[in-house]
Amino acid sequence: MKTFRWIGPVQSVCLQHEGQRIDVMLITGRPVELPEQHPTVQGWLAAGHLQKVKSRRGRGKMKEETDA
Repeated sequence: MKTFRWIGPVQSVCLQHEGQRIDVMLITGRPVELPEQHPTVQGWLAAGHLQKVKSRRGRGKMKEETDA
């Protein structure tokens, strides 16, 4: 699972991944954990609806950076 930021319309989706059902609410600008290799996730990345989010530590707090 990888952290992404959703850049699309608000929607609720259900994905099947490795025998598990993953229910997520996609809200613009919010981070979401998704399986990076899932075909639907790959399509959203290609369409620009998802941005990868990198986490880094700084002064004891987690900070998020978005791959642009």
